[in-house]
Amino acid sequence: MKKVVLSAMALAMGSFVMAQNNTSTVTNGGVGSNGLIFTATDANVEVDQKGLTNRSSVRMNGTNNDAKIVQRGTSNRNSAQSGGLNNNTDVDQKGTSNYTRSFVVGTGNKVFIDQIGNLNNSSRAGASPNATTEIRGDENTVRSTQNGTNNLDVTYISGDNNIAIIDQDGTDNQVWNTVTEANGGSENYSNTEQDGQDNKAYNNQSGTQNDIFVKQVGSTNTSTVYQDFGNSLANVDQNGTNHNSTVTQGLGVNEKAYVIQKGDNQESTITQFSGNNNYAKVDQRGMNHISDIMQHGDNDKAYVDQRGNGNLSNIDQDSAGSIARITQNGNGHESNVLQRVAAGNKAIVTQTGSGQMSTVASYGATNAVIVNQAN
Repeated sequence: MKKVVLSAMALAMGSFVMAQNNTSTVTNGGVGSNGLIFTATDANVEVDQKGLTNRSSVRMNGTNNDAKIVQRGTSNRNSAQSGGLNNNTDVDQKGTSNYTRSFVVGTGNKVFIDQIGNLNNSSRAGASPNATTEIRGDENTVRSTQNGTNNLDVTYISGDNNIAIIDQDGTDNQVWNTVTEANGGSENYSNTEQDGQDNKAYNNQSGTQNDIFVKQVGSTNTSTVYQDFGNSLANVDQNGTNHNSTVTQGLGVNEKAYVIQKGDNQESTITQFSGNNNYAKVDQRGMNHISDIMQHGDNDKAYVDQRGNGNLSNIDQDSAGSIARITQNGNGHESNVLQRVAAGNKAIVTQTGSGQMSTVASYGATNAVIVNQAN
């Protein structure tokens, strides 16, 4: 049974309603620039608009599609399109001048968007935004919750079994998710949570079974993750002001990268490329730390722990089964570790006090270097 409810009134198909300057259009059949299109049975639509100058436009084409749009406030705008089977779109906007636009093509897709506040945009930035939530494939799920002012969520998914979950609370936060179907493009997962002001997260996935988890709390933090090929994991947790994290994982299998930054002005770069089963973890707490990890081999592990202010660390691994661990506690330390060619090298560097400098280079096999510096 088809169900259509618009502003608490049951409307005949093909009719048009305006109440309190709210606009909703229903069209049965055909292809219109506006309206709601049914081409199969068991589709349900409920539109409840209260406030002023809200606008809703929903198009559905398929079987067992559900769309529920509730807009409370002023000048909220929604446009949703679905094509295929078992698609669900649920949009609830409260406040002023919130915007969302969704485009779904495929089977079993779900889109849930809940925006509370003002000037939140679940769409591409610009005067004429395109669909943020643009899904092409099977069994994809997007859930976006934005609470605050002028938050932006942009999501593109092409593939199957992909999931993107975005939760933003605050002002001027941005999340950009891009998931493509290169190299299979199935079972990718992205979860981003931002709380504060001017935080930005850029998630780019191309491959199979990649996972991205990003949590940013504070102001002007930026996280960028690139994943290409399969079975990689990136987990970024930033709390404070003006942190910058970049994780690149490509052409490898089972790469894992973890970044924790707490304080102010931290910078972390992890590059895992053309290797397998590499592991990198960076934990920075304080101010003005910089960490750079590059892994090109197999089964390498890198650990960086920085406390204090202004510490610098570099780890470059192109070997097999090597371990590098840098611990810096204090101010102005610098540590460089280079592990190349052979397998099974170990470097452990511990720096405390201030102004320590260390460089370790291993080119043979099963070398072990331990450095302790203190003042």
